[in-house]
Amino acid sequence: MVYGPGNQTLSSLPSFDVLKMILTSSFMELLCCMKKHFLLIASFVFCAVVSAILSPSVFAQAVSPSPSTSPLPGCVRTGCSGELCVPAGSELSTTCIFKPEFACLQQAACERNSAGNCAFTITPQVQACLDQANPSPSPSPSPSASPSPSPAASPSPSPSPSPSTSPADLNGDGRVNLLDYAILVNELFQTGPDLQADINGDGKVNLLDYHILLVSLST
Repeated sequence: MVYGPGNQTLSSLPSFDVLKMILTSSFMELLCCMKKHFLLIASFVFCAVVSAILSPSVFAQAVSPSPSTSPLPGCVRTGCSGELCVPAGSELSTTCIFKPEFACLQQAACERNSAGNCAFTITPQVQACLDQANPSPSPSPSPSASPSPSPAASPSPSPSPSPSTSPADLNGDGRVNLLDYAILVNELFQTGPDLQADINGDGKVNLLDYHILLVSLST
């Protein structure tokens, strides 16, 4: 194989010279390749920048003034009796019902208020018309109080006998009967501090309490 100047072959050159020649050749090829890639990338970037600058949409945005806000549409009367004030283009149809205040609204201007909404401008004259069309109800006079006749004096009933306060009234219903007898029989021969049938208060229910109850029953 012939390599390098003088048609020298690799086998006739010293090994160090061969390696040096191979590295030099490889480095030169690498530089050439990098140069080609660098030029390609630089060309691509340059074209992209120029295209963005000269793009019609970008250029139009750079030179065209900002669009101004479109004015709001005017206000119009709508409805069967002209009782509504709405923006132009949004007219409505309503049920034809006559009300006196609708005639007052014909005197009011249909225009945009300070908040930007379509509404009737209520002037003092229009307000007076509305008040006259819808008067507030006046309070009805209260009837005068007529003197009521004094009731006739009725005879007082005879006093009824007071209920029994006998200690044998165990359930406290004002009388001594079989209900009290049933309470005593239920607690007979029991002892304790809270016995309902302990009539004499000795702490136990026995025949003494039974005797007292029987005497109260007989009377």
